[in-house]
Amino acid sequence: MANSLVNMTMIAQESLLLLENYLGFTKKVNKDYDSSFGVSGAKIGTVVNARMPVQYLVSTGQALDLQDTKETTVPVRLDTQNHVDFQFSSQDLALDIDRFSERYLKNAVAALANKVDQNGLAAMTKKVAQHVGTPGTTPSSLLTFLQAKSKLDKVAVPKTPRYCLVDSTSEITLVNALTSIFNPVTQASKQYLEGEMGRAAGMTFFADQNVYTHTTGTIASSSTPLTNGTTADGATSIVTNGWNSSACTIKEGDVIGIAGVYEVNPMSKQSTGQLKQFVVTATGTDSSGDLTIPISPSIILSGPYKNCWYSSDSTVTIASGLAIYFFDATGNAAITAIDAKASPQNLVFHPDFCTLACADLPLPGGEDMAARASDKQLGLSVRVVRQYDIQTDQWPCRLDILYGWSILRPELACRVSA
Repeated sequence: MANSLVNMTMIAQESLLLLENYLGFTKKVNKDYDSSFGVSGAKIGTVVNARMPVQYLVSTGQALDLQDTKETTVPVRLDTQNHVDFQFSSQDLALDIDRFSERYLKNAVAALANKVDQNGLAAMTKKVAQHVGTPGTTPSSLLTFLQAKSKLDKVAVPKTPRYCLVDSTSEITLVNALTSIFNPVTQASKQYLEGEMGRAAGMTFFADQNVYTHTTGTIASSSTPLTNGTTADGATSIVTNGWNSSACTIKEGDVIGIAGVYEVNPMSKQSTGQLKQFVVTATGTDSSGDLTIPISPSIILSGPYKNCWYSSDSTVTIASGLAIYFFDATGNAAITAIDAKASPQNLVFHPDFCTLACADLPLPGGEDMAARASDKQLGLSVRVVRQYDIQTDQWPCRLDILYGWSILRPELACRVSA
């Protein structure tokens, strides 16, 4: 008679299947799992590279105008190893895989998937510079999300697929306001009932309890910030003054803009007419009212990677004394209104704005003690390891995933404050 005991390979394969099903945000982002990502026996700290698309300028006329092909890569550090630890009895090994999964694996994998989603949203959202809405104010209509969609349109983000991730409060508000759009009476009802609100305005809406909540910097009153000195082409920080003179803090993940500095269309390199937004990359505090703010992306005013337009096509320096926008607000009263506001950051995005890379963890012991399941199409890999405890007749077990998140093209996403 064939051995009917649940074995490690069965447990690993079932865990991988459940993981893919339970993932929310992670399921919808780039997870290319080619040979460069499938590192067998990887450890925390291993770095792999994701290749970025090459960009060129268009020339006019008959003369040849050769450009250097500059390939760039984004490092993805495998810096997180999450695991869930549990145990089962020898008797439980005689269960069929469905019952074993119901009793042990489902809850363990659900917790693991939730942690991966939570880490990804916290790490990736605050690297996105494009922003609409007002921190601390839940959008009451579809308009704010359409404004986010418009930002993506203006920087030539592919029309499909596009997703709109919302927190539970925004979901309730939107569904109540747009019942006719999100009414589950068609083939979309299954998605609706499983958490995806439906498709509207060229986006697939879905809710996730792991939406990142950002608390804005501590600005307080009397802040009318300005650029302090000129800012050169290629700058990765902005020197400013005019902030509150008593311990003003600009936080990592805050969004700022500069008056007169506009976003450009990546194809034409012409101004889109909307202010360029930058995300703060490190928290800084100053009690004098002067702050040097590190930003992303860097300010590029010329060349094939030009991302800012100021004054004219030939300008390569931004002037001093320009107003600084804080989450789209400028001037003392407007900035004070969003001082230290806790704000869920809904997200409109194309999958290629960020990436998740997994690696194949090493397998200790024999086949009866450890197993791994990987799927290159899913871009996921999980490992299961167990050990027998002779004193209790129990099998302590751990379910592991090693992964890393990295931003790829942050311009393919836009935050929507709530």
